[in-house]
Amino acid sequence: MKNKNGFTLVELLAVISILAILIVATVPTVLDILGKSKQTLNEYDRETLVDSAKYYITDIDLGAKDFLYPDNNPTDINGKTYTKGMKMTKYDAKVYIIESKGFTITAYDLVKGGYYDKNCKYAGEKVEYVENGVKKTSVVAKDQNCHVPKNCKIKVGIKGKKVENDTYYVTEDYTVELLDGCE
Repeated sequence: MKNKNGFTLVELLAVISILAILIVATVPTVLDILGKSKQTLNEYDRETLVDSAKYYITDIDLGAKDFLYPDNNPTDINGKTYTKGMKMTKYDAKVYIIESKGFTITAYDLVKGGYYDKNCKYAGEKVEYVENGVKKTSVVAKDQNCHVPKNCKIKVGIKGKKVENDTYYVTEDYTVELLDGCE
């Protein structure tokens, strides 16, 4: 029975069937594209994190950033005994980092040092702001604008070789390895 004002039930079912087939054919492709874009974003975040860590270790090596002795066990380097938290000289820091095969930092260290994602605020951080001309402080309830978890661990190091009768280190390169918690 033909309806002059619309479609027949068979025509309507045929159109719905064709649309269903098109949807079934395209949804996996769309999901794959979305998955790849997320993976690309994660790769970009990892590359950016690695670059930030290289800047961090470079600044320590060049003496632009202080390096505090991180170990619980005291050590002697070039006639000076260092204990945990002591500021090391530029060269002693280089010797320590080379001989100990690097040290571990977190994404939080890089963010707080201004090396990575300056817009990131991790949960528990105190943030200052001005409201009605009054300076106030609040605690961030959950991570804001952070692409990498706070506990992401990164091992950074300096590759160096000894010269002048094996008495002096010269920097050859920097190493960065993402450890755990960086997904």
